[in-house]
Amino acid sequence: MANASSGPASVGAHGSASKHSSPLSARKIARVFGYLLSSRVLSALLQAVTFALFARLVAPASFAGVSAIIGASMFASAVLDLGLTTAATREAAAGRHSVLRGLTRANAAVTAAVATVGTVSVVAAVLATDSGWLASVAPFVLWLAVDRLAEFRAAVSLGLGHPRVAALNLIVRRAIPAVVLVVAAWVQPEEPVLWLSLGYTLGAVVGLFIRTSVRAPASLAARPGIVASVRSSTPFWVNSMSAQSRQLDVAIVSAVSGVAGAVIYSPAARLISPLRLIPTSLAQAAMPMVASSGRVRPTDVRRLVLAAVAPVGAAYIVLGIFAPEILSALFGPNYRSAALPLRILLAGLVLAGVASMFTAILQGTGAEARAARANVATAILSLGLIAVGAAVAGGAGAAAGLAVGYAAQAGALFIQYRKSLESADDVGARRRT
Repeated sequence: MANASSGPASVGAHGSASKHSSPLSARKIARVFGYLLSSRVLSALLQAVTFALFARLVAPASFAGVSAIIGASMFASAVLDLGLTTAATREAAAGRHSVLRGLTRANAAVTAAVATVGTVSVVAAVLATDSGWLASVAPFVLWLAVDRLAEFRAAVSLGLGHPRVAALNLIVRRAIPAVVLVVAAWVQPEEPVLWLSLGYTLGAVVGLFIRTSVRAPASLAARPGIVASVRSSTPFWVNSMSAQSRQLDVAIVSAVSGVAGAVIYSPAARLISPLRLIPTSLAQAAMPMVASSGRVRPTDVRRLVLAAVAPVGAAYIVLGIFAPEILSALFGPNYRSAALPLRILLAGLVLAGVASMFTAILQGTGAEARAARANVATAILSLGLIAVGAAVAGGAGAAAGLAVGYAAQAGALFIQYRKSLESADDVGARRRT
């Protein structure tokens, strides 16, 4: 298995290497971004293939049930992460090994609690109902716990400057379920649900061994306790949850403007979902490098923001020009009317890229609480604007509301970035005096 090792001198861009090359070089960020984006796209394709095959092996009701379980498990994993994985990436990049050990211990404790509660609940349900189908999906509980540990290790590898290891970790975890299901369909097609759950679990177990080993210094400061580690990671969790809350947009449009608004808005919203991978992957690539440098210069910030806007902006312009044709080809000619919401959302995604980059900069420089406050406030504002826009102008109004919300988010994060600079200058002035 890929098992790199990294000591204090090779953490992020620390040590002597930082004297010879900028930790925020465009080439390094592009390399990490390439690994992250390609692994996410490939893992999404592997998952699509897995479910396409699974749908052919089971009844529609069983397919819907398993899909709901996996979707709920992924959402639960995001909620129960508590921001620990993102914090681990930042601390690994910054070389703070004692803090990283505390985060690792906290993640293990949370995962153990989730596994215990989930196992007890599933066993009790199986015994109470005597359901063979429920017993077949029981391994998903173990998968949820082990996959969390594998994801945490991948985050540490990313922070230590090994994006290839992090990418391979994700791809393997998604490829193994597909392989297991293909073999099962040929050897024993009678239990596809059980084989799928076992495949996901096996993929997570293998993912545990695809990691970067950490060689910590001999003398370490006392590691934080579990409660302190969770408390320190809370701003990262808040940022994640505020981003997740925008996934409620389609539900809000449906509730406010009914089917007519949802029919116009939903295709555009679903089409931009994979496009969100671009700004988020770029920001995730930049954050550990920002953390390893400690504080970025204004010129670095301008380069990062330009990198988040220029390439995707050009691509979004092309998509916007051909929006009716793209919607017609993917969803059918009845959905050409969703072109206006799609164009508005594409413009909003450019601003979302700016917001993602400023979030990464604030998190990387230790101002994650500032990012959390801005992101929570603007997430609430965005949901309100979506509702108002849907009530006034249907799907197009909802898209405009979300785009304005992205603009507000980018503006609020820029203000927080300026405040963080002023705060750092004040601290430096007090130290000099």
